[in-house]
Amino acid sequence: LASYSACMRRDDDDLHAVRVLTRMVVMVRRYQSLMLGSRCMGMHAALPSSVFDVLRDRFGCTTECFASPLNSTLGAHCSIFPDTDRFFGSVGCSFFDFWPVEGSFQCNPVFAVSIAFKMFAHIAELLHQSALCLSFVVFIPTQLFEKTLPGSPFAVDAAAHSCMRRSLTVASGAHAYVRGEQHTLFHGERPSNRAEFDTTVCFLQNDAGMLAHPACDTAVAALTQAWES
Repeated sequence: LASYSACMRRDDDDLHAVRVLTRMVVMVRRYQSLMLGSRCMGMHAALPSSVFDVLRDRFGCTTECFASPLNSTLGAHCSIFPDTDRFFGSVGCSFFDFWPVEGSFQCNPVFAVSIAFKMFAHIAELLHQSALCLSFVVFIPTQLFEKTLPGSPFAVDAAAHSCMRRSLTVASGAHAYVRGEQHTLFHGERPSNRAEFDTTVCFLQNDAGMLAHPACDTAVAALTQAWES
């Protein structure tokens, strides 16, 4: 409701007071239907709020590139259902139709090879096209990172490779993801699960982004400590 109210304050002509329940039901049912699909093993997991605090304070992140109204923490996010999600903080498109020229962004993609390939290619193109401050912090399972990065522009193109400022691995069991179906959990169930896989965090920035939000030892230590706590 908080994200809905914030969006509706920017839309004075909308009859939000009348339509809020309908919009909430449609949005939730759409994601519930996605969960029932044979290829979907559950809702998209998210990072803990403590990690987002560091991303916001240390790296200037304001937007999540892969999220939904049900698991978004920052003020804005890209989503797969922009027509229904736009009332709850979506920027109005998926990440692959999103063309920012400036800003700092968090990327936690769906754990699929095809999505990771497209994500790296899209980020490389965005960084190539902008000389303004542009920065992406990517969180991805290490096995998926190792499968997809070698074929991405960040490995085969010299200009893109220079934008890979830093990467690190957070060990399995030492960090947790917030369960994507957190909105359905009751009776004291834990909303987060310890990761059973290593996660790679990489910082992809153009020159201006690196100067504005450097992945220095202090900032990176604050990020990993927040995730491991």
